[in-house]
Amino acid sequence: MTITLYGKRSEQAELPAPNWVKGIDVTGSIEAHGARYSPTWTRLAATATAGSTWILIQDCPNWQPGQKIVVTTTELKDSRDWHQNEEMVIQSLAVTSNPGICAVNLTRPLQFLHYGGREYQAEVALLSRNIVIQGDETDSEPTDMSEPLVCVDSNNNSTFPCPNRFLTGFGAHVIINGQATLGRLSGVEMFRVGQTNVLGR
Repeated sequence: MTITLYGKRSEQAELPAPNWVKGIDVTGSIEAHGARYSPTWTRLAATATAGSTWILIQDCPNWQPGQKIVVTTTELKDSRDWHQNEEMVIQSLAVTSNPGICAVNLTRPLQFLHYGGREYQAEVALLSRNIVIQGDETDSEPTDMSEPLVCVDSNNNSTFPCPNRFLTGFGAHVIINGQATLGRLSGVEMFRVGQTNVLGR
């Protein structure tokens, strides 16, 4: 089930807009429970090389073909202009001869190496859920994402997020507020959510 919420920041006379604008405003109770996937995140069981369509993970979860996962970077730097986190889609899963280690077949090859040694390993997390609450594709993402994506300090040694960028995001939101209000959600994916610089969104 996918719930898509619509609305433009430019259409709001003033911010913050009322709770119900591009949101679900719960004043009584809400229950939303999707299929349970466990665990929802794990780690690599071995280094995954660039070009590989298989990764080995330290658990055997009940993830499904077609679901999205993320394999995190193991590089020293991770920024908007330079990152090696990869969002992938599961082709299939297989149990290996080693108890507790499963193989995940990906629909396309990895672009980068993801380290999985004895001392640390890249994390692998399930992104997909079968209940999705999302902002609309057209008006949710920031519109002020112009180059450069990061700024450089005066010594040219390090980068940092540029000021006054990525401030116009106007995604969906869910508010469960009040002493008599009850919210229970599990197995729910939130996508294109959050309203930048609006408190409580």
